[in-house]
Amino acid sequence: MRGQPPTGDAGATGTHVGLEGADGIAALFQPRVVAVVGVSRTSVKWGNRILQHTLDAGFTGRIYGINPTAGAGEEVAGVPLVPSIDEIPGPIDLAVLAVRRDLAEQAMREVARVGVGVAVVTASGFGELGAEGLAAEARLRDIAAAAGTRLLGPNGFGVFSADDRLNLTPRSPIAPGPLALASQSGNVAVALFQQAAAVRLGFSRCVGVGNQSDIGFGELLEYFASDRQTRAVGLYVEGLRADDGAGFRAGLEACRRAGKPVAVLKSGSSAVGARSVQTHTHALTSDDTVWATVLGAHGAVRVGSAEELVDVLQAAVRVPWFSGGVAVATDGGGDTVMAVDALAEVGLPLATLTDAARDRVHAVAPPLAPPSPGGNPVTLDTPGGVQDNPGILASCAEAFASAPDVGVVVLGGVFGGYALQQPAELSTARALVELHLGRIPVVVQSSHVISRSDPLLLLADGGVAIYPTVQRLAAALATRHRTSSGARVPNRAPRRAGATVSALDPDELRALLRAGGIDLPGQVRIPPGEGWRGDIDAIDFPVAVKLSDPAVAHKSEVDGVRLDVADKRQLEEVVGDLRRRFPASPLVVMHSYPAGLELLVGGFTDPVFGPVVLLGRGGIWTEAEDDVALCAAPVTRASVRNALQTLRCHPILAGGRGQPPLAIGRVVDLALSVASVLSAHPTLTLDLNPVILYADGCAVVDVYGTVGEGGVPAAPDGPGTAPSGTKEGM
Repeated sequence: MRGQPPTGDAGATGTHVGLEGADGIAALFQPRVVAVVGVSRTSVKWGNRILQHTLDAGFTGRIYGINPTAGAGEEVAGVPLVPSIDEIPGPIDLAVLAVRRDLAEQAMREVARVGVGVAVVTASGFGELGAEGLAAEARLRDIAAAAGTRLLGPNGFGVFSADDRLNLTPRSPIAPGPLALASQSGNVAVALFQQAAAVRLGFSRCVGVGNQSDIGFGELLEYFASDRQTRAVGLYVEGLRADDGAGFRAGLEACRRAGKPVAVLKSGSSAVGARSVQTHTHALTSDDTVWATVLGAHGAVRVGSAEELVDVLQAAVRVPWFSGGVAVATDGGGDTVMAVDALAEVGLPLATLTDAARDRVHAVAPPLAPPSPGGNPVTLDTPGGVQDNPGILASCAEAFASAPDVGVVVLGGVFGGYALQQPAELSTARALVELHLGRIPVVVQSSHVISRSDPLLLLADGGVAIYPTVQRLAAALATRHRTSSGARVPNRAPRRAGATVSALDPDELRALLRAGGIDLPGQVRIPPGEGWRGDIDAIDFPVAVKLSDPAVAHKSEVDGVRLDVADKRQLEEVVGDLRRRFPASPLVVMHSYPAGLELLVGGFTDPVFGPVVLLGRGGIWTEAEDDVALCAAPVTRASVRNALQTLRCHPILAGGRGQPPLAIGRVVDLALSVASVLSAHPTLTLDLNPVILYADGCAVVDVYGTVGEGGVPAAPDGPGTAPSGTKEGM
């Protein structure tokens, strides 16, 4: 029997115990015994393909095919074919259910009955199709959970593990290497395999997570973080389960602590894309800005395409972290200009050479090489240049390496394409690999990467990052150079869409906020056609008069706010004017606060990541300035302060240009209180704008709130949940 070692560990049939117990997922990647349910006698069927691919990969454990009509002693491709999983002796670590949706539930019952460690369900037609599919998926999950069997899928494409020679996917071969991949799309995974193969990169693990009914991205990230075969991680994510936001963040943080970069290709950012995700994996998609915030907070890199994901991961595993500037040498004038432009575009500076290093570069360059101020960059396209002597690239890189300000050497042009000089190119490639491994990072751009020429493949096999365009090289290099603490989230407000919302009654909203510990100034209400409600004398002049209509979110746009009303006579005039123009709208009168820095403090509850607090420039220019930052749960004192530091207006907060610092601590307290209110009322969206900030305190001047499906949240009987930590001073 092909691939079958001696079966000395065979035991009686019945209840089995999987590898490392039922709670872990090690059996997903390191199984000793594998069962493929749904193997037929037709080689093109899914079950047969994944069985054959694992055999071709050299799997050394025991593997069985299951087909109810199997005869005694029957084999497929040299593998035992048995009619029932009960016929397999001893513990079963991993089972792949390569059967149709209508057969999956019964197959899961049989797998669970014998205590399989992990079950992989590849069939589609479950939660991604709506209520009926969700119910079927829930039954699979419940059956597995009751037996302590972990579930991957459904609607996935299987699992690959290089060092265990396991390839239970429909794709073969998959090159081994240092990258781990978890993807919600088989086609995207194939695109990544192709992109990676072009630069001689391979994969340690690959998982089709599917609908994440049980095993999801967070748990896989934690496994990758501790996996010695994995150096960097790529994810293709359409969305997460509603209860997996915290687990996802924990997994990202585990990878960051382990020093393993994570690059994420997140789809579903457009309205149409989000709807497509619902029909594909039924994953919840969060607002794109929230995703950017969460990924940035944990040092993960957001990418926009499969090629960019591989670009970033290639830099992560082949380019050591570097400081200092970039030294550039190319074999063409246009390549030099494009390289300098591309590096400037991503904020990577050219290195300044010492006099000694500049002299060494000039000594190496051809006599007619175009002069460059400071010797960097250098163009090597004249007689005696790269075309005549490819080794000049290695000599120039050696000269650059002698300069203390050079952190990385970039070589660009058409290296690898000089057919008449291939022996010299191969020799140059070996010299560059030696330099890269021993002295200084070297990164190469060549238009011949796509042709996979031998000198470039030699570079890649030696650990040198290679890119087909200098723009892709510069972008990947900048990502590698950037530290996680320096990453910035785009300062734009999220676009909330989808659920039906309604404006909250102002009085009810104020009561809810006060119950949550948010201090609001007193005000007097004037209902339509009625007199004051409250003691107008209790409010100090000057006063402000404004509309109090939930249907009007931006009162200033309809001239519905009057400030600095000096006395009762002027107050009566202003009230009369507003009543004539807005006869059906109530009005409020409150103290008119002096000018200060106007901020916005608001928030909402994301369906995946929980409460999200939004901070930014407030007042009438909120949308125009678009200077905002987000804090996703858990909202802490430190995360609020970090978010404030990313605002363009932060120098004003900190007291720039000789001005006194403002009461940032009060804004932090307010943000924590908003997060507390949102935790208690997840359907609520809040907009406290403006919050006027002074050197000695702040005032919440106006509030607006909407509530989603589920009705108006009732204010709690007692004080709201207090924010963590003690109140800060001003």
